[in-house]
Amino acid sequence: MIWEIDHNIIRTAAITIASGFGIFTFFRGYREFKRNIKIKRIELYNEYRDKMISDKNIKNILNLLEEDSPKIKELPRINRYKFIGYYEDIALLLNSKFIKPEIAHYMFAYYAKLCWANEDFWHDINRDSHYWRVFKEFVDKMQKLEENKMTISTNKELKFKL
Repeated sequence: MIWEIDHNIIRTAAITIASGFGIFTFFRGYREFKRNIKIKRIELYNEYRDKMISDKNIKNILNLLEEDSPKIKELPRINRYKFIGYYEDIALLLNSKFIKPEIAHYMFAYYAKLCWANEDFWHDINRDSHYWRVFKEFVDKMQKLEENKMTISTNKELKFKL
């Protein structure tokens, strides 16, 4: 009969169509997953940037570091510990690849490097203690990134991708 269809053709067509939908769904899901990661990165960046501006303790220490003020010595040690902890959180985000090195450098490296070099900040804290290893590694990474960017080319435009 003319209307008789081979079952193998129907089965092959069904498998092909189902596979096509499966591949399409997979790639669409992957694209959505990548988009959600970018959104989370932006949210984390904004959270830590906003904390830098809104947290009175952090803001005070940033100002004292910027002025290279000896008054930083008078701050309670716990406030300085919290400041270091703030930067260690950023370092952990960097190490877990939630924040890219260029973004961390652009927004957070300047004050971390000022802090590490400020003798008054560390006057009663053992800077060489293993407790501050994450902070020191963050400062070292940011310094190396800065040196690498400067030696590669001062004319190239930096591109920041979230």
